[in-house]
Amino acid sequence: MSQDAPIPGLPTGYRSRFATIEDLPATTALYNICEIADSGVSDYSEEEVRSEWQELEIGRDVVLILGQDGQITGAIQVGGYTGGAHLGSGYVHPDHTGQGLGRALVEWSERRIQENPPGEQGHRLVHATNGANLAAANLLLSTGFELQKNFVRMRIDLEGEPETPVLPERFRLETFSGEPDLEGFYSVVEEAFRDQWSIAPRTFENWKEAALGSGYDPNHWSQVFHGGERVGIAIGLNDFGEGWIRWVGVREKHRRAGIGRALMLDQFARYWKAGVTRIGLGFDQTNLSDPGRLYERVGMAPVMVTALYVKTIDADAV
Repeated sequence: MSQDAPIPGLPTGYRSRFATIEDLPATTALYNICEIADSGVSDYSEEEVRSEWQELEIGRDVVLILGQDGQITGAIQVGGYTGGAHLGSGYVHPDHTGQGLGRALVEWSERRIQENPPGEQGHRLVHATNGANLAAANLLLSTGFELQKNFVRMRIDLEGEPETPVLPERFRLETFSGEPDLEGFYSVVEEAFRDQWSIAPRTFENWKEAALGSGYDPNHWSQVFHGGERVGIAIGLNDFGEGWIRWVGVREKHRRAGIGRALMLDQFARYWKAGVTRIGLGFDQTNLSDPGRLYERVGMAPVMVTALYVKTIDADAV
């Protein structure tokens, strides 16, 4: 297969090639055009896409489709994911749907992951797509993918200093200096999210890698104790000038006591103090504890749903 044409058999008037860093602005613009068309929200910055591409070999992992005028009409990237799976994310410009470009991108992603050794569960590919994009959902379902999870993204724009968190008697919200107790935080995360990991069980080591990765800031790690027991945690990131609360978890026996609300308000206060007023988070819609109610009570509102579709690809399938 030609390096200049990684996707064969495109419709007349279209061609494909691997991306270069010079394509970053135009590719980011395509992502935003597609997201706005799906849900009315422009969610990507060039800095965010650049950060994603830095984790990839873009001359191998990011493919673009160009129209007759040379403009980018489709794009897809494939990178690593949990449990040895791969994560794909593809877009087709709204003016170029119905031409088979989306199917071509998905088929390329399946071929791409087979270039790597299989994980413990074989070649597993996860595709993330906007939950409002029914055409993308139908395409993935028709090509053997199954819906795995829906993640709701919520956001708040702080207009004033957040209220002070209040905890029940004998609970205390603690700050710390230096590096966080990773194993202590993980023990709460593991219990709070044990039924919600999306693709594969998350070990301490790969959770640690994610927790200390892009956006890590120990000033946005907070914890609640009851006596000597850590019963709740929240971990926030500095995410390209915006706040992102990555994990909020409370041990099951201490839920519905106001701990989650206190942790959320504490995170808001930390971001406010840092001059950050837009804060987001995402949660698994299948979460039986329904955290969306908590997030709405502290003033957050849903902005989009991301759907994850998963497929195990046989070695002889593509």
